[in-house]
Amino acid sequence: MDDRPSLDLGELGRLLQRVAPHKTVPEVMGALTALASAPASPHPSQWLLTLTDDARFEDEADARAFLQQVLGAYRELDALLQMDEAVGPDGEDSTAVAQWCRGYFQTARNDATWSADTDSMRRLMPMALLAGELDRVGEQGTGMHGDAMRAKWTAALSDLASAFYTQWADARAKHRPAAASEEIPPGDVSGDAVPFKHDTPKLGRNAPCHCGSGKKYKQCHGKA
Repeated sequence: MDDRPSLDLGELGRLLQRVAPHKTVPEVMGALTALASAPASPHPSQWLLTLTDDARFEDEADARAFLQQVLGAYRELDALLQMDEAVGPDGEDSTAVAQWCRGYFQTARNDATWSADTDSMRRLMPMALLAGELDRVGEQGTGMHGDAMRAKWTAALSDLASAFYTQWADARAKHRPAAASEEIPPGDVSGDAVPFKHDTPKLGRNAPCHCGSGKKYKQCHGKA
């Protein structure tokens, strides 16, 4: 029986409304698509608790529900990219397109290897414009940033994401984390509200592993 987390966009949306109303499902999905495509895919424990700024949970169950939905989304997006299937926002919804592009572009820009690649960042400029990351995206008219170009860029988002997934495949293979479907404990969930923690301390080799296995870090995820 497959007990790995599965994706429920409706549930993810409801959780976001409650714990992080400033974030949207398209933005989170864009960020996760970029994470799955990045040159060095980090272990989920490195990004789960910082994916949504200032999110707060009522209790441990609330936190785990959110983490499970995010892991489910990451897993499904990674599978789609592996199979070269379409990923991306609803092209008919300009708001969703902008939010998805914002999540993807900001994640790519924050990746040291990705952002240092001048050609890759140049290819991301249409996405940045769609996201509103550049002032010119607000210009009106039928020029370079008019409706026709926006439609062309939007239609190309899935192919662009697929191209980056393929481009960084060799780099990811050299820096492959543990399976993204592993359940990651939310940390300290005592009290009435559980904030996201932005700084995860480095684990000592003899410390209990963060995955909750009960083993020492060096005998679990810290193996060479």
